[in-house]
Amino acid sequence: MAKKEKTKSKTAKVLNIISLVLLALCATVLVYTTISYAKKGFVSFFSYSFHVIQTESMEPDMKVGDLVVVKQVPYSDIKVGDDILFKCEDSSLPVYGKYIIHRVIELTETEGVYRTKGIHNPNPDNVLSKAEGKAVAVSSAWGGVFSFLTNWKNVIFVIGLGGVLIFSIFEICSVVSNASKLKAEKNKQKLQNDEELKEKLKNELLDEIKKEEDEKQKVDVNLSEETNENPNEEDTAKQEAVEEQDTTKDEKGDENT
Repeated sequence: MAKKEKTKSKTAKVLNIISLVLLALCATVLVYTTISYAKKGFVSFFSYSFHVIQTESMEPDMKVGDLVVVKQVPYSDIKVGDDILFKCEDSSLPVYGKYIIHRVIELTETEGVYRTKGIHNPNPDNVLSKAEGKAVAVSSAWGGVFSFLTNWKNVIFVIGLGGVLIFSIFEICSVVSNASKLKAEKNKQKLQNDEELKEKLKNELLDEIKKEEDEKQKVDVNLSEETNENPNEEDTAKQEAVEEQDTTKDEKGDENT
């Protein structure tokens, strides 16, 4: 039982440590995501970056709010019909200086530079686009989650909620651990009390047996002493009869004389 409780305690400690590590990791990722998105308008991890569509230029393939995953690839992997990420250099557009995603409609002689067009736009882009990567995945569901997690207030809320959850888990584990320890102590105390009671009953029984043996031995001694003080009546009668016969013989001998 004690070994089992000790194992449970170790498991609870390991789970607590894992929970803290996960919370710290998630908090770090969230903070990095928020800062990166605030500075660049997107978040990048290694060779991948994540973007939320802000305009209708790529509908119906990419709607406003969709999350697009962009991967850095060699320019040789980009062909007509691919959707690429690039920094808008057309000062006449409201998205000037920002990163946007449009479709490649023509290759150029300059490596990494392409003519692009928004699917929903009637005309191609006025300025050639230098590719920063190629779109490899689109998700409408994750777009909302990503937008939520790139807001400072939401990040603080999520981290705070995570902290509350971790604290709650700690408290629950602590209560369960204490309850288990208390139960183990009670069981241990009960076993100890049972052992003490058994030992007490055993000693009382031995005392009773010893007392009975002493009483019996005392009675035997008394009987032996009485026997020594008062010889057997039958033996006494026989002895008296023998003495009487001897006396009779002596009297007859005297008469004859």
